[in-house]
Amino acid sequence: MAQIKHILGKITHSGLLNWLFFAFVALIPIQTRLVYFFTASHINKTFIFYNTLFFYLSDLVLVIVLLFWVLGLILGKFHVKQTLGGPSVRIFGVFLIITLFSIVVSRQTISLLSYFGLFRLFIGFLLICFILNIMNVKQMFHKVFWVLSVSSLFQILLGAWQYFNQKSLGLKILGEEYIRPYLSGIAKFKIPGGIRWSLEELAGVSRETDFVMRPYGTFPHPNVFGAFLVAVSIITIYLLLVSRETWKKWLLSLILFGQIFGLSLSYSRVAIASWIIAFLVWLAVFNMKQIKKKFQLTAEEKQGMRKVIILVFVSGIICLALFYPLYLERAGIVSYGTTNQQAISERGLYQKIALQMIVRKPLTGVGFQNFVLSMDQYSPWVLKPGEHQPVHNIYLLVAAETGILGFAVFILFLGFIANTVWRKGLNKISATLFTILSAFLFIGFFDHYLLTIQQGRLLFFLVAGLLVASVSVNEEEMSSAAELG
Repeated sequence: MAQIKHILGKITHSGLLNWLFFAFVALIPIQTRLVYFFTASHINKTFIFYNTLFFYLSDLVLVIVLLFWVLGLILGKFHVKQTLGGPSVRIFGVFLIITLFSIVVSRQTISLLSYFGLFRLFIGFLLICFILNIMNVKQMFHKVFWVLSVSSLFQILLGAWQYFNQKSLGLKILGEEYIRPYLSGIAKFKIPGGIRWSLEELAGVSRETDFVMRPYGTFPHPNVFGAFLVAVSIITIYLLLVSRETWKKWLLSLILFGQIFGLSLSYSRVAIASWIIAFLVWLAVFNMKQIKKKFQLTAEEKQGMRKVIILVFVSGIICLALFYPLYLERAGIVSYGTTNQQAISERGLYQKIALQMIVRKPLTGVGFQNFVLSMDQYSPWVLKPGEHQPVHNIYLLVAAETGILGFAVFILFLGFIANTVWRKGLNKISATLFTILSAFLFIGFFDHYLLTIQQGRLLFFLVAGLLVASVSVNEEEMSSAAELG
């Protein structure tokens, strides 16, 4: 035991645990994984992701980090009281118990899938607890932000390559999807001539197909790619505001333009709308008098904010000029195409099914991770294989799978996070993280991936954990952390 404690002490003091955590953060967008198929993983040869078990490289690294941390807790290297002291953490623990109960009382046969999904939620719970411990080193917030911001460059470049070449690069080892415009199930939309940007329209260029494929990066869908860029672009704006060195400002300005460009290429309507809302909220929060009393922007930071607004405006204008014909088509302004009709129709169907589940099983729901397995019983008509998806609304999904009580506790969890933030007061970092979480909660009304897909789920728990941890840090410490970062 003494030897184990000595080894853990070395790991803690050498910073290895921190570096493993940074590696995990960098791996969040990467889809390198093992896949275990069940009988229900395919319906008439159509792949159903929600009925399939995945174990990612990011899972492996996170589990290693958490194992070292839990051993450190047992041996007194971390403070248990600090870890479990927050009400939001305890409430999420109650949500885990309700989720377990929903699985036990459900009668679905693939219990392994549900229990593994519960294990993922538990890992998310532990990630929040871990962050509450590890983030007592103030400069680590900036280090995590830099990891996310710089790692987004790879995703932007890969996404741009995929879009302009209309195919995947072949990075299967990183989990890049095999994508081509002619494949069924690929995220694409129709536009006359298949033009990829306005310059092709001006030059009279026409391609052999009328479909344009949206870029994925190493994500499973362009919408998740877009949500990632929403989060990291707000983080980059913050870093740009507080950085002092000229070379950092130029680098971050380039990265921010790339992130806005990549977000534009995703053509994710919800992600783009959430980014606009998030940026406006961020500006409002940083200019609210009662919040500014908690932290004062320096003259340089005020000037930096004006430059950020100009950079964002110019970047938006450039992207709009380059891609406006596709925005009009994708938004349904020029034509209400079949892809728009199908997306809206399917989302309406999933909501009807979810509401039926809630009405018929209000207390326990259909069981966690059982939405797709059960949806045929609640559908008003026979579903096509490709229509077997979770409801595109995380709030309806939680209510349908865990019941009204599970939904209430989940909302209470989010409410206590918001209450903790406002009660303790915002600093610059917590204001930024609060803005990102607000964007995520907006996205949650229109899609499910924040709870159902690895990258979305990890981003959600990471931001929630960082936000809860950041409110305990005073502004003076944050300022010194900015200089160290």
